[in-house]
Amino acid sequence: MTVDLNPLTQFFKPFALTLVQPPLVFMLLAVAGGFRLQRGRKRLGWVLLGMAAAGIWLSGSEGFGLYLGRVWLKTPPALERAETERLRELQASKGGVAVLVLGGGARQSAPEYQGSSLNEYSLPRLRLGIWLARQIGAPLGFSGGVGWQAHDQISSEGEIARRIAAEEFRHPLSWVEDQSRDTRENAQFSVALLRQRQVRTLVLVTHEQHMPRSLRAFRDALADSGAESDITLIPAPAGLRPAERWRLSAWLPSNEGYARVRYVVYEAIALAAAH
Repeated sequence: MTVDLNPLTQFFKPFALTLVQPPLVFMLLAVAGGFRLQRGRKRLGWVLLGMAAAGIWLSGSEGFGLYLGRVWLKTPPALERAETERLRELQASKGGVAVLVLGGGARQSAPEYQGSSLNEYSLPRLRLGIWLARQIGAPLGFSGGVGWQAHDQISSEGEIARRIAAEEFRHPLSWVEDQSRDTRENAQFSVALLRQRQVRTLVLVTHEQHMPRSLRAFRDALADSGAESDITLIPAPAGLRPAERWRLSAWLPSNEGYARVRYVVYEAIALAAAH
């Protein structure tokens, strides 16, 4: 069961999420520790400050973000070559295979492109979707409208993706769903299009952190439409990192580390709220 968030909730959601996401939550913990020290409770104060320092460090570590993704979200692995070949053979023999990219945001004004563009989440997803569609020989779709918080956005993500796919990648999209405002609507609005196109195997493309919630949304939408057993979902996550042995650099704070940890925490909260 999913929670239908109204516009008022969507307005306040970013503020609430900021308070519970790292590193701000650990900064607030540090303030609490300093307050305790000032009030003479030194042991508790130093404990809180130590926890805050460790939290700020780990919340910027890419290795910690990868660990949290595996433990909290059960993020899926990359689509292997053998699976890609199987899908290509299935498409060649029986058809019914399609690739669908979920939008992750857009930039209404990208001065370097003299217009609008996809953001740092949507563009890698689109690139992966195009690569997979070519490898499999399958049609490619895109789902993304104007998000709840995209107040200054005029063009939908789908419109921008259609232009970029055709003009920059020379791979026109087979269809675009551009009315959805969030993941739940991505799934709801896409299922009808998939059934019309007689898609039986769907390769779903989004970031690895976003994949568990996306799969749940699509399974719910398929169940609600009575097509739960008609379409097989194949996750194809983007933004992966290679499975390496432990390395020190992965546990040093970095911009990539903060972004990855925040994304995992955001998705973990969203998954919990969707119950």
